[in-house]
Amino acid sequence: MSATTLLAEDFARFWQTFPHRVGKLAAQRAYVKARQHASAAELLDGIARYVQAKPAWAEYCHPATWLNSGRWMDEAPAPTTRIYEPWVCPHEPQCKHRPACDFLSTRRRA
Repeated sequence: MSATTLLAEDFARFWQTFPHRVGKLAAQRAYVKARQHASAAELLDGIARYVQAKPAWAEYCHPATWLNSGRWMDEAPAPTTRIYEPWVCPHEPQCKHRPACDFLSTRRRA
């Protein structure tokens, strides 16, 4: 099997795996360049990390952009845990609800 055929098969696997399939010709050119720096398996592993780490509010980037930016080398962000402290009204007597407290705060300044 020739190197060109193998590269075409690897790209087809990449294309089917990538979640946002747009700009196929640009992605093919970027894939050839990226393969000079990474194996097909490294690129596929990078896609898996990318899909898992992407926030729900963000859109997927184009595959050519992802490849040209070397995004397969991105490290997954460390999970963050936020500690929420309960809200406590600063007024005396304390307000029962936060909207009431906010209302009183604006009234007391006037």
